[in-house]
Amino acid sequence: MGVWHTGDNEYLRTNIHKVATVPLTREFPCKYCKRVFASKEELFDHRFESHPTHRPILFLHGDELGTTRVLVTRTFNANDIDLRMCDHATINNEKVDVKFVPSQLAQFRTDICRLVLKNDSVQAVYTLDFRIAKDEDLIGIEDQFVRIFNGPRLDIRVIDEFISASSEYRSAISYCDGVCAYLYGVLAKERSPDSTLPYNEYVEKFNISVEKLASYERPLSRTICSLIEFHFNHFLNAWKLAKGKRVGQAAARFAALLENKETLTDIWETTPVSGDSLDASVSDWETEQIIRWITSRKEDLPKYLPEVEILFKGVETRFDHFKLRVLLAEIYALEDDYKKVLLHAKELRNLPGFRRWATSIIRRHS
Repeated sequence: MGVWHTGDNEYLRTNIHKVATVPLTREFPCKYCKRVFASKEELFDHRFESHPTHRPILFLHGDELGTTRVLVTRTFNANDIDLRMCDHATINNEKVDVKFVPSQLAQFRTDICRLVLKNDSVQAVYTLDFRIAKDEDLIGIEDQFVRIFNGPRLDIRVIDEFISASSEYRSAISYCDGVCAYLYGVLAKERSPDSTLPYNEYVEKFNISVEKLASYERPLSRTICSLIEFHFNHFLNAWKLAKGKRVGQAAARFAALLENKETLTDIWETTPVSGDSLDASVSDWETEQIIRWITSRKEDLPKYLPEVEILFKGVETRFDHFKLRVLLAEIYALEDDYKKVLLHAKELRNLPGFRRWATSIIRRHS
């Protein structure tokens, strides 16, 4: 992992101990378009004006829930629930006055709730899986994370110790599972001698980690999820999860390039985010190198070129391979080596997500 591979223990201790105290920003994105709003009231106005519907709708914490099973891991009160387009409701087959639905849902802690909302023309069925974690258990797991992962290396032994130490925080065990899935994925991705998983199974572990951690509004969970989204080249998702962190800036720079909104020269004029960041402490080694380069200053890029080339030739996962091609092409453009710019751009011109960038680069430098 990022810091485990450098052995910079003091850096780790001065960063990870803050995981339970970093303030989180809250935004309200529309699930039907890319617009983001500062309040749920603004989101609601936009939702029903721009995307009208006759189906009953359920919002939790300002997020519109789908009809697939939803895991609920954090407490909420009646004011966090909003119902629209419905005048009849049942909870676990019992009729409930619509105005009392929010207060009744807020009482669930560990149970499956089947909520049916109806109006005159249509009904919607929501399945809510309540596994509310106590704040003291979440903090307890994070404290154990800080205590245990403070050495120069990541291995199976320290993960097992973390699992054992976290077992007493029963209400937040799913949180522990999500963190561990990520750590097991890192071991597989880095081909650790300790790992019993084949290399390619890191993808499944990363996906499991995001599935388990996405509902926890905690700095550690958001950082891990942002690193995973960044690895899979979901740059907008990573940026939204990690604004103000290096991985967030790295994702924003890649997103700007791929959307063809800015040139690398323009992007590199922005001041890099400080390296004093939680993501540097928990990233895998390859991701850490890519973040370090993409968030560096423009004048420093040429000296990194040999390192980027070495990693590009040795990296196995296609996700990192694509990012490194973009980075190499942009660095070679700064060096006026347009033959190599085109070499990398042409390899990406038929890939969704990279096509716009590659086409622009080819047109600009042919």
